[in-house]
Amino acid sequence: MALTQLKTGAIADDAVTTDKLANAINTERTANTAKVSLDADAVTGAKIADDAVGAEHIEQLDADLSFADSAKAKFGAGNDLEIYHDGSGSAILNAAGSGQLTISSDNALNLTSRTGQEYFFRGYTNGAAELYHDNSKKLETISTGLNVTGGVRLGGNNSANELDDYEQGTFTPVLFGQTGSTNTTGRSTAYGHYTKIGPIVSISFFVEANTGTATGQIKVAGLPFAPSSDPSHQWCGSYNWYSPGGSQSGSNFSHWVNSILYLTSGDTNIKLVYAESASMDSSKRSANWASVGTDATYGYFRCSHNFQYYTDA
Repeated sequence: MALTQLKTGAIADDAVTTDKLANAINTERTANTAKVSLDADAVTGAKIADDAVGAEHIEQLDADLSFADSAKAKFGAGNDLEIYHDGSGSAILNAAGSGQLTISSDNALNLTSRTGQEYFFRGYTNGAAELYHDNSKKLETISTGLNVTGGVRLGGNNSANELDDYEQGTFTPVLFGQTGSTNTTGRSTAYGHYTKIGPIVSISFFVEANTGTATGQIKVAGLPFAPSSDPSHQWCGSYNWYSPGGSQSGSNFSHWVNSILYLTSGDTNIKLVYAESASMDSSKRSANWASVGTDATYGYFRCSHNFQYYTDA
């Protein structure tokens, strides 16, 4: 008589082998003649021989694999990698001494909210790595370094510690005459460099005039940022000058006690001012081209200075 019912007690340890599963049971199932009845929790690990249920028998799951709270999916001979949810949070744990944990993607790697609508991190193959705050990109790597959107706070989390503006570059200083004059001076040499950190602009410039017929007050045009509206920031220090053609009488360079650069709010021109005495009040004068002598005999006037000023830009 054929055996139609299989009881748990009839299964010896290691009796269920790959050969039995693959051939005997599957053949009878195909013919609809196999009937197996097992008690709940009857087939334990001891009943199933090693490699009896391998990848060749479980090729693809067609339903969810569900774990209870705190039940762990463990990987590795020493259970080095664990994945689980404990009811209040989820964890992926890589045991100490078991090597590194690698998350790989060919094109891009995103860390997002559960719905995928808010980014925490984005990384691109052969491209940028980005950090987000409240779904707004704040930090991005580029080929030459970093791009930061917003400010960087140093030494404290408040606005007083925030560096939110930095810029450096060059500008071309130009010597010219009084406001409204169409006369400008030519120049054989002119350079200017600036660094802006917050509201403070550091300037270094040199300019030399060797031709032209400018008249009136001497000015240097070309500041990269307009000066602050605060009147206390309008004086920015003495300047260096040299002219072999200055006259030797009247308001000439040989009588200048204080040579001062003067800035006006909103005006990117530097005005050259001097004093005929140590006082800068009523004796203040505008340096003018009549005292310089940039004619064919002497040929040039040079002016240079390193200074700082404030801007509202």
